[in-house]
Amino acid sequence: MMSSIIPGYTYDIFISYRQKDNKGDRWVSEFVEALKTELESTFKEETEINLFTEQSLYLSVLPQLILETYNALVEAGYSKEASYYESLHKVKTISDLIYRRGLYDSFNKVSSIAKIGGILQQPRLINDNFKKELRKILKEIQDGTFQKKVDEEKDSGYKTTQNFMNILNDSSIEELGRKLREKMFKNE
Repeated sequence: MMSSIIPGYTYDIFISYRQKDNKGDRWVSEFVEALKTELESTFKEETEINLFTEQSLYLSVLPQLILETYNALVEAGYSKEASYYESLHKVKTISDLIYRRGLYDSFNKVSSIAKIGGILQQPRLINDNFKKELRKILKEIQDGTFQKKVDEEKDSGYKTTQNFMNILNDSSIEELGRKLREKMFKNE
């Protein structure tokens, strides 16, 4: 908790690092000092933002987009391996580009056809209903509705969660992905 690291400041976020990473070069100390002037947050804000981004992007939309993109490619007759690479593996490349360059400049770092295609197709996928539901998810986190849903899922023995995980585990993309990851990351 930042408040225990920085006396006089009440940053309600967590920092995790391996102790050996900070030996001698003081990068963690410098990072913490920079946070004093760059970032201010409350526990409530950090918690709600974290829950929202995990539910609305990282563990809902993104995995489902990957899965449906892969399925659409395979159903259209493309090889599973090429479909895997383009729909799942390439996410890191694009994510790294956006992280390093920002949203605007990332469009200037891809091919012109990728840029134009992304711009033209985006409204078909991210429509008004999507935007409305996104805001509804945030409201449910803020008003406690989400917690009630979590409690109901727990009371059911996590049936919906387990069903989804079983379907995902048995999916073609995961079967292939396990084999490919074993080859790609065999030394890890």
